[in-house]
Amino acid sequence: MHGKQGITLSGNTERNSVTRNTIVGSENYGVNLIATSNSVVERNTVSHCGWHGIRLWMSSCNNVVLENTVTDCAVGIEVSYSSNNNTVSNNCFAINRVVGVGIGFRIPESGPEWGGAAENRITENNVTDNKLGIQVIYSKNNTLYRNNIEDNDQSVAIIGSYVNTWDDEAQGNFWSDYNGTDADHDNVGDTPYVIDVNNRDRYPLMTPIGAIPCWDTTVPTISIVSPQNTIYAVNQVPLTFTVNVVTSWIGYSLDDQANVTVRGNTTLTELSDGTHSLQMYARPIDFSCKRNLGASSPVYFTIDTTPPSIAMVAPTNKTYDTPDIQLAFTVSEASSWLGYSLDGQANVTITGNVTLTQLAAGAHSLMVYATDTVGHTGHSDVTQFHVAEPLPVLWIGAGIAVFVVGIVIVVTLKKRSSHHQKNRC
Repeated sequence: MHGKQGITLSGNTERNSVTRNTIVGSENYGVNLIATSNSVVERNTVSHCGWHGIRLWMSSCNNVVLENTVTDCAVGIEVSYSSNNNTVSNNCFAINRVVGVGIGFRIPESGPEWGGAAENRITENNVTDNKLGIQVIYSKNNTLYRNNIEDNDQSVAIIGSYVNTWDDEAQGNFWSDYNGTDADHDNVGDTPYVIDVNNRDRYPLMTPIGAIPCWDTTVPTISIVSPQNTIYAVNQVPLTFTVNVVTSWIGYSLDDQANVTVRGNTTLTELSDGTHSLQMYARPIDFSCKRNLGASSPVYFTIDTTPPSIAMVAPTNKTYDTPDIQLAFTVSEASSWLGYSLDGQANVTITGNVTLTQLAAGAHSLMVYATDTVGHTGHSDVTQFHVAEPLPVLWIGAGIAVFVVGIVIVVTLKKRSSHHQKNRC
């Protein structure tokens, strides 16, 4: 059942049965009993309600609320306004935004007691992962025991100085924030769980009640569509996924951090450069036990918004006496393209270190470029270098070359041999 309204019974009706309904997205209540008595609300699944998942209101008495699951509503269940002698048992109230279980309601202008409720029995329920687990407002003589009150932001709150009972004189409730000990290992804490000066659980349980069944053991299958196991050139990536059942909660964990709740597809923003891991989780709409949590396979992806850096090795800022010069460099990451520009001319594509040949004498400038695998292009600093003028050459003959290295003229005189001297008479 989807829509603005859930199911409402009113007008002093009796002996009704509200059974096996699925109510999703009601703007106000899931199941709403107004002045309705001796009725049964059983095995309903309620989620994403604007207000209360189940409400017993205005003298709705002697009702049984059994084996229901209420998730992601403002309030899981409220019993108030003289709705007395009701039994709420074997239900799951989880991930509700304000309160899991509320007894009584406060409207100051109507007087503090008008919204209260009494003689209700709240037993063997899972009250889990709510903003506030249990809230009792100006209500008295209610009995709450053998409930799992677990992992709520706050376990319990009392408004008003009335007394309620939190155990059956043998067992109380499991409180996940109870810090007591159990010296005799009887699964009952050695010290009470103190709520306020008038309310205490004398026999807090050390472990959760295991007998509370899971009405639906379906584990959701959740698959991540995006991101994929690849490299992204931007720091925001769409998060899209599919899940095979109607869910009460979906969330993700990025880089093994705390879960983040999402309502549907979204975008991961402000991602840092580097490798990331992502895993998604989902609970079915019938969240009776935590083991119903489904998990996706992890996805590993990389964010790369930085262009590669290039360090020039050769040439360096000096004068070379040869027109053939080695171009050598290093790049900080894998590249899809390499090139260089000499003296501001068009880029020349290369595959790695090369030798620049037949460079003209004079001053030169050189810059190397690299494009990484996601399209970012970086460049080196400009290197300035010179190629010296070639030395002048004198050809003397017979293939003999003399390089002139200065202006000193060396004259070699050879002594003439004696047979070239004239004969004397």
